[in-house]
Amino acid sequence: PCERRYLCDNSQLRAEATGIAFRFSKDMQDKDLSNPLAAWGSIVEGVDEGDDWLKVGNRYLPISFQGFRVLVEQVDAPPEPKRQVARTRPKPRPGDYYALLGVSRLATIEEVNQAFRAASKASHPDKAGTLDEASKRELERQMAAL
Repeated sequence: PCERRYLCDNSQLRAEATGIAFRFSKDMQDKDLSNPLAAWGSIVEGVDEGDDWLKVGNRYLPISFQGFRVLVEQVDAPPEPKRQVARTRPKPRPGDYYALLGVSRLATIEEVNQAFRAASKASHPDKAGTLDEASKRELERQMAAL
């Protein structure tokens, strides 16, 4: 017998309790009140021994209660096949990025990052305030160049 996954389902029983109490044995009155309930909506893993009881570790849960099924086996859907993603290299953009950012080709990464942030803030159309359409288009062009 292998373990399977079961959903604690209250949709038919509609109990006011927050879940199902574990039992020490296959007797409904033999509740384990010292441990938390199997909460409605949670998943438990156990072995169905074929007698309407699910063995979870060394305790038991009823599969049905008052004629209603309260544990529903979860059949996992087979994994979707992985799709091949076409990987292409980005096209190199024309232009000298160092000159565009106003830094030396020997600049450190920190200097390049700082220049990029400053240029992107200065060139961002939303940060430019009130500009005429020609100025906005020019800023958008500069932003696209970054």
